[in-house]
Amino acid sequence: METQTPIQTQNPVIITPPPPEVPLLSKEGPSEVKPHHHITSWVALVIIATIAATTGYLLWAKSQEAWPFDFDGPWSEVKRIGSQSETAGWNICKNEAYGFEVKYPPNWKVWRVGAPEASVSSCEVGLRTAGFSPNLLELSLETIQQINVDVDSETVKTIEDYRAKHPEFFYFNEITRESTIDGQKLYWFGERLAITFYDGKMFRFSMIQNIDESTLNLFFSTFKFIKQTPKVNASNWNEYYYEDQFEIRYPTDFRFIDADDSGTYHNNFFPNDGIVMGTILFPDQKGTNLSSASISMARYDGYLTAEDCKLYRNVDKISKMTETETVEYEFYKATITGAAAGTKVTQYIYRLYNSNCFEISLDIRVGNIANYETGTVNEVDEDTILDQFKSILSTVGII
Repeated sequence: METQTPIQTQNPVIITPPPPEVPLLSKEGPSEVKPHHHITSWVALVIIATIAATTGYLLWAKSQEAWPFDFDGPWSEVKRIGSQSETAGWNICKNEAYGFEVKYPPNWKVWRVGAPEASVSSCEVGLRTAGFSPNLLELSLETIQQINVDVDSETVKTIEDYRAKHPEFFYFNEITRESTIDGQKLYWFGERLAITFYDGKMFRFSMIQNIDESTLNLFFSTFKFIKQTPKVNASNWNEYYYEDQFEIRYPTDFRFIDADDSGTYHNNFFPNDGIVMGTILFPDQKGTNLSSASISMARYDGYLTAEDCKLYRNVDKISKMTETETVEYEFYKATITGAAAGTKVTQYIYRLYNSNCFEISLDIRVGNIANYETGTVNEVDEDTILDQFKSILSTVGII
């Protein structure tokens, strides 16, 4: 019997065949595209699409005045959040006399600032200091909301100019930060006072008490400067100031006569308590029948309402002005004509009300041409005198 040899069981050996040889790619050969390259391409496309969408939105926002990056708000680092839709129902204050425009909430009003009693006004009358508030007569000091915009007519172009002219202001105040308003630098002195400069003037913003931050930002976001084109170049003219309340300029060949000079006839058409500040005399016009032309300035010594400011003395009766005319400011006006000793007298009375009542009047006296020897004089052009008066009137400034 044949003996069988037992077979020993062993773990099989697995022989892995060598991988096929991968040929090296030459520099000139085509590149192999691998899966992660497809992913990178999609990411790039998403990034490009995002940039395009963002750019499109920003261009739209700029055109719609909803640009969120170019206005540093007055509190903290608040950015401009205003848009046309948020201020669409707001009122517009356009103060062409002092070169600015701004919107304010529909339940707010424009107020004369500095009057013994606050009164509602409008920007069209040319307020140098305009207050914006819901109702100054009803609000208490604890609940009052008020933004004042004050324009200083003193020629100051930069913060350096202002520092040089008024160093005393900087003894007690220091700039705490800067932002911008309508492209101009806005210098902040704490959180309730800011100043900026435009077109040779200083604009001062003061905030009183409980101003809502959102309302304040929207107010500032709508503020625009108005570039003014003077009707007359009065930069070299003489100036007259009255107690920082009233100013007027006049050509250098005109002559100012103080109110104390009794040798000059000063006009004052207030029914009572009017005080003459002075008179400006026109140059002589030789060879014409002009007897005299002068501009008198008067003020009311006390408080008047806007309606009282319209009352004037017309010979022996009291009349009320019913007309208005805008010469930078909106003036009440009246005209009186008469004659005395062969001389025609025309008097143009203009009143300006801004807390106080100021009067600027033109007095023209013309002789009868028939009283002169034939050919010795010419008829004066009264329209030219009136135009000169309007040019001088356009330089009036009040606080």
